[in-house]
Amino acid sequence: MPQEWSELYSQGSAGDLSPSLRRFVRRIQRRSAPEDYFQVADETLAELDGGPGGVPETELLVSALCDLAVQGWRFRIRNGRLEGSAPDLSALDQAGKRARIRAGHLIDRDAQLRKPATQAFLRRMERRGAGHGWHSIFSLMRDGPSLAEALVRQASAGSTSEDAAPVVQPYVQVVDSDTHCEHTGLRLQDIWRYFRHTWTTAYNSIPGRQMSILVRDAAAPHHPVIGIAALGSSIVQVNPRDRWIGWTPEEFLKRLEDDEGRGWARWIEESWSSLLGEIRSDDFLAEEVLSEAQFSSPSSETIARLRTLADDERAMHAISPQTEVHKRLSGNLDNADWLRLSSTHLYRSKRAKQLADLLEVRSRLVRAGFARPNATHLRSVLTDPDGRRALTTLLRYVKKVRVGVAMMDIVVCGAIPPYTHLVGGKLVGLMLTSPTVVQAYRQRYARSPSIIASGLSGRVVQREPRLVLLGTTSLYGVSPNQYDRLSIPRSEFDPSLQGKVAYRKLGRTGGYGSYHLSPRTVRLASMVSARTNRGREVRSIFGEGVNPRFRKARAGLGLIGLHADILRHGINRVVYGVPLAANFREILIARNVRPQYLVPHRSDAEPKLASWWWRRWARNRSERPEIIEQICRHQTTYPVQHGARVEGVEAEYEDLGPLFGRS
Repeated sequence: MPQEWSELYSQGSAGDLSPSLRRFVRRIQRRSAPEDYFQVADETLAELDGGPGGVPETELLVSALCDLAVQGWRFRIRNGRLEGSAPDLSALDQAGKRARIRAGHLIDRDAQLRKPATQAFLRRMERRGAGHGWHSIFSLMRDGPSLAEALVRQASAGSTSEDAAPVVQPYVQVVDSDTHCEHTGLRLQDIWRYFRHTWTTAYNSIPGRQMSILVRDAAAPHHPVIGIAALGSSIVQVNPRDRWIGWTPEEFLKRLEDDEGRGWARWIEESWSSLLGEIRSDDFLAEEVLSEAQFSSPSSETIARLRTLADDERAMHAISPQTEVHKRLSGNLDNADWLRLSSTHLYRSKRAKQLADLLEVRSRLVRAGFARPNATHLRSVLTDPDGRRALTTLLRYVKKVRVGVAMMDIVVCGAIPPYTHLVGGKLVGLMLTSPTVVQAYRQRYARSPSIIASGLSGRVVQREPRLVLLGTTSLYGVSPNQYDRLSIPRSEFDPSLQGKVAYRKLGRTGGYGSYHLSPRTVRLASMVSARTNRGREVRSIFGEGVNPRFRKARAGLGLIGLHADILRHGINRVVYGVPLAANFREILIARNVRPQYLVPHRSDAEPKLASWWWRRWARNRSERPEIIEQICRHQTTYPVQHGARVEGVEAEYEDLGPLFGRS
């Protein structure tokens, strides 16, 4: 395939690049290692404006080009303009794709591991303490030779298909920030964080709801960690997933056309009333932006006033974000001042926009003939372009509500050595469907206020958390991976049950994002945005919008003239959906409140999940000599040589490992 080039950047009215930038581009073309790129960048910045801390626009350009070079981009200068060519990942085999993507992620990960605070944390976790026995994180790594010995012994004894794999006895432990491990005394959150640092990607906090999960092994002393997982608030817009659920306008309208007599007219009326009832409007009424009469019979003038107000308040938020009000929400929400939050520029903008949208929905429905919520009037709406547009707007707001409470994304999922050699990643994936996870989610968020809904209402709003769907994407964009063919027949729980619990492949993402841009580039992009007269438009305040990192990068890069092509990393990740309830679509469209869970909520669910994993994937591997040999390499005896240990820890103590041999 011929190499594709596109314009990335031009400078000045004539479009000519400065001589220094020309030299910079030529020099990074001749380098091959990431550290070489950044050395050239520092030398170029010193030549241009006195080094880092000089002109943010120049630093941003140089930093962004270094990031692209690390990812394999090529550059050339034609007619005074900089052109770039993204790497053709389709020409690589699966191993090559993994290596290319992994190299990009490791730059940030390794930089994080070198930070003094991270090093101090890792050293503390590896240092034995006497607070609860004499343990360190090494006590929670399963010793490979001991595991291999047990596997060989079991294989020689001859196991039947009914065996529950006593050599490995997995169970789920949901992490609470203040809870300590009963076997070692270590904080569960610290245990999870330590093993998270062994991942390819950097460890960063994520906004919104989140749950960290350990999968542990009751068959060994101290219940070592098999793997870790984390659930986070779902991404609002994922096209393959949304088509599958029925959240796209095309799928939704087709369903209404095919199914118009089954309560959809009532759903329209109830959804609109519920959404409108959760928006505070007393201040808008007092300011005469709208009147009570407009709720039932909105005028175009009122809708226009609300949209103008929304734009004005959003502009004020960029200049004066009232950060102190938003930051108070990072602590205990029980005493949050929701009325004050709703009065901030950000939430006045959000309230005005949502009111305008919902009033326009009402206006369009009325014009389309929806005078009463019945099937006849629904048919009238479905044949009217304005009516169909109103329905898709209503769907968008219902989706926003349901995506925040009824589904989560799997943001971390995998095993740690030596369990990786037994396909432990599939075990962790299966365990995420267990009743323990569903119930823990319900308990954690049953009384938790919804921040955005409460900010829109000016009062506390609590939504019932019913987890019915998990979503995720493959990190490397290749298949097969640990999610492929990951399923369990429901008959494993009860012979009378039909169907299966499965990770379903839904499609691929579009290949755009900011993962390949370094924290330095994103920080500089934010600085450049702040220097404009619009102020800093993205401040990572919860409620501003999705994916603040991407929006910061896009805004800053656009301001200096770098084209949006550099946000095309080209990794089309595989999208998966994991239904936890048979009626998940009904719940996600707010038509059913009682989930019909696929995994029975009873005490033997996790052992049955583990037994299926053992029989389906792990047992055959455990009987292969080369697998046993690989497992034996992970030793917790001195000197500790274990694949679950974070690389590059600068030890400042004598590493003796566990006191009494293997554990």
